[in-house]
Amino acid sequence: AEAIIDSAIAAMGGLERLQAVTDKTVQVWFYDSEKQEWERTEKRYFWRGLRFREDIRRAIARGFDGQRSWYSRFGVNLPAPDLSGKAERWDFLSRYKGDGILLEYVGLSGRTRPEQVIRVTDVTHGGRQWEAFFDQQSHLLVAIKEGKVLTEYTEYREAGGILLPYE
Repeated sequence: AEAIIDSAIAAMGGLERLQAVTDKTVQVWFYDSEKQEWERTEKRYFWRGLRFREDIRRAIARGFDGQRSWYSRFGVNLPAPDLSGKAERWDFLSRYKGDGILLEYVGLSGRTRPEQVIRVTDVTHGGRQWEAFFDQQSHLLVAIKEGKVLTEYTEYREAGGILLPYE
């Protein structure tokens, strides 16, 4: 399992380049089936694996400031779930090589093309578990299945010498 992860790191641009990325901003879109169009919903910010903020539509936000989680809805502070894992596990390296990450090789998938499957367990953050699918030729991550939710990465885009998944 670790050899598959190391091959993916090399395919993405190498360990040194991935380690140099310390902050990330993500724009999230979803498909509204009623309107039959894509809509922008929120922006997520990750700072050095220590802090996390997610803006969720008009005046609603949640985050982790490095010590505590918070949730604000139209200026009212509400209880928030523990979001420290969102702050710490935001990048490929921390999700697949971080402290408290257990990897188990499952085998080849039965999807449309054969992919190597790894079961990942994050024991540091509540035992969260998912399966990661890696293309045998490119070595890149092509899908993640967590419970019944499947996220597929159909293309990668280059930024600063690093290939990043675009879902």
